Amino acid sequence: MKKKRKFDLHTFVAGDALESGDAFPVHCNCSGIITVFSPFEEEFVVCPKCESRIGIHILDGDPGYIFGANPATGEPILIPVQGSSEQKLNLSPKERERLLAEARKRFSEKKK
Repeated sequence: MKKKRKFDLHTFVAGDALESGDAFPVHCNCSGIITVFSPFEEEFVVCPKCESRIGIHILDGDPGYIFGANPATGEPILIPVQGSSEQKLNLSPKERERLLAEARKRFSEKKK
C-alpha cells in the first residue's frame, strides 16, 4: 500500500505556466520563493526559507484565481493561481468585488 504524502501547505499552479517552458516563481506563505522549471513532474516543492513542503495542484489553462473560503468566517475569497499571467492576476477593485459578490450569492444559494 502506497503511503500518502503529508504536505505543510498547498498551492495551485497554472498549467499554461508549465507548458510555456519558462521558469516561474512559487511563493511560500513565509515569503520564500521557489523557482519552478519545466518540465515539472513533482508532487511538491520545498521552501528554501522555512522548509515547508508545498503540495502542487496544477489547474488547466491560465485561470488567474480560484474561489476559496476564509476558514474562520466561511466568506468567499479569491486565491491567486501561481504562474498565472499578470493580465489575469491584475483585477481592479471593482472586478474583484463583483466576483466575490457572485460567489457569495452562489454559495448562499447552495446552503438553502
